[in-house]
Amino acid sequence: MAQGSAVEGPAMPLAARIKWLRIAVLALAVARAVAGAYMLLSPQRGEEVRPVEVECRAGLLIPLYAYPMPTRELVRLREEYPGLPIIVIVNPSNGPGSKLDAARYAGAVEELRAANITMVGYVYTSYTRRSLRDVERDVERYASWYELDGVFVDEVTCDDNASHLDYYRRIAEYARSQGLKLVIANPGTWAAEEYFGIFDIVVIWENPRYPPPDDLSRYRGLRDRAAVLVYGQESLDPQALRELIDNVKWIYITNDGGENPWDTLSTHLGEMAREIAEASAP
Repeated sequence: MAQGSAVEGPAMPLAARIKWLRIAVLALAVARAVAGAYMLLSPQRGEEVRPVEVECRAGLLIPLYAYPMPTRELVRLREEYPGLPIIVIVNPSNGPGSKLDAARYAGAVEELRAANITMVGYVYTSYTRRSLRDVERDVERYASWYELDGVFVDEVTCDDNASHLDYYRRIAEYARSQGLKLVIANPGTWAAEEYFGIFDIVVIWENPRYPPPDDLSRYRGLRDRAAVLVYGQESLDPQALRELIDNVKWIYITNDGGENPWDTLSTHLGEMAREIAEASAP
């Protein structure tokens, strides 16, 4: 048989041809309907995000100790919720690391700040055991090498010991003198009210479970300066999240766990933003 030739067979009866033609037309119509529904229901690449225009009562404080940083997800979140305050904590190497680290993070930091996301750098204090000079050196490096808005001071004491308070007061004052105006403290537990006079935001809970509502309510008068970080949550508890929104301004809940529960972005990010926006709607 020559290539491209066709074999002639007996002619199909007219009634049969009409039947098959109807079937073909019906199949084409069904295929087009299915394709249209898919296009309507499926997000398209490059599709414009429809922003939720509401000024949110609460915001996200996101420890993101990861490289490379997942900037795309955060920028998209900002586009969808322009009224949602977002702070991201960057931690290149248990602190600012080297100039090489700063160069690696520069693009991500610039992209997130351009999206109106506040960026702060991680500094640890070992509950006042670390020398002030070493802490100040980290602050200096953040101020010199990175384009940041502030610092996140970790391993902070929670008592009202005068020497402890003086130690942290000096760190906060030094950071602000270097142009890092937003200074956040992380005792990670219930802290004396004096810390709220030193720092702009105080993390009063860092734990793999939600804080008890009765204990949480004690900070209601300091709500705008209080933060809660919860990790190891496979699913989001909407009722617990609403309790947090009522009592603290800064929230983050992640499914991440293990030794470093802050090395990936929470899978609950979109749900948290939506719940905060709904709780903020007039």
